[in-house]
Amino acid sequence: MGYTFLEFKGEIGEQVEIGPREITKNDWWIKSLRAVGRAEKTYDFPPHVVKVTAHSTVDYQFELDGDLILRDSPWDPYTEQLPMREQISALLQKNTMDYTTRSLTLAGPLDPIAFWPYADKIGGSRWLNTPR
Repeated sequence: MGYTFLEFKGEIGEQVEIGPREITKNDWWIKSLRAVGRAEKTYDFPPHVVKVTAHSTVDYQFELDGDLILRDSPWDPYTEQLPMREQISALLQKNTMDYTTRSLTLAGPLDPIAFWPYADKIGGSRWLNTPR
């Protein structure tokens, strides 16, 4: 949508010695499908939280000397809801992903009525201020 909401300005520093290291990353997605025909507050698949677990190996990483800039976005209110208080450190890291160990599991349902106001805004194909 043409927004740069995250930017890092700085210089690459020294390589940090780590050796091969296995890491696990957990992401949380929301999966839902509104009912065909645009019926109000109905779903073909009600909202659920999906846990995505992926494993990778860190190949190398470098220290970064600079500043992270978070910009406002009408689609991602993280600067308002999760403001950065301070930047402790920053690393540039290359990982090799092991897709054979990636798993997606349903972590549990969300309240479909409470989720309704966000059905078009979180992971949906409509953007804020788009006519319905």
